[in-house]
Amino acid sequence: MKAIRELVGQELAWIPTEESTSRYTLVAGEVVLATLEMSDRTATARAEAAEGSFTIKREGMFREGVAVQTTEDGQLLATFTKGWRGGMLQFTDGRMYKWGNSNFWRRRKAWMEPSGVPLVEVTTRFSRRLLVTVTPQAVMIPELSLLAILGLYIVLLTQRDEQTAAAKSYG
Repeated sequence: MKAIRELVGQELAWIPTEESTSRYTLVAGEVVLATLEMSDRTATARAEAAEGSFTIKREGMFREGVAVQTTEDGQLLATFTKGWRGGMLQFTDGRMYKWGNSNFWRRRKAWMEPSGVPLVEVTTRFSRRLLVTVTPQAVMIPELSLLAILGLYIVLLTQRDEQTAAAKSYG
């Protein structure tokens, strides 16, 4: 796999695989940058990128948090805490990134610096394909691939939660 930082400025897209509704590949043209496979039964996911492989899972009493660990040794890398307008990702070294809407229509979500400067944007469409935009400011972030992966994970988790809530209210 190629590192995302090598392709800043190019169109990147999360594409679902044909054989599974829970497996996505991040591509730039034909170049594979990352993969995410999410369990159909739980909110646990396995992801791979040039920087390594990760396990992502929900945690907490109300399942509002997300833990990101290395797959190799299970070391905790970061935690995401959902908030009213998005959430906050905190790495174990103290660095933090905000997650939230980056446009009025809520079709574009972004990882941002605490000051609000966008770093990685994920744009949802009316299909299962999601576009990813990496800003030049994000190139120096060591976990750049993880931000792109976690952005997709949170979008998919939100969609699942909305579908579950809708099914409960109509069923």
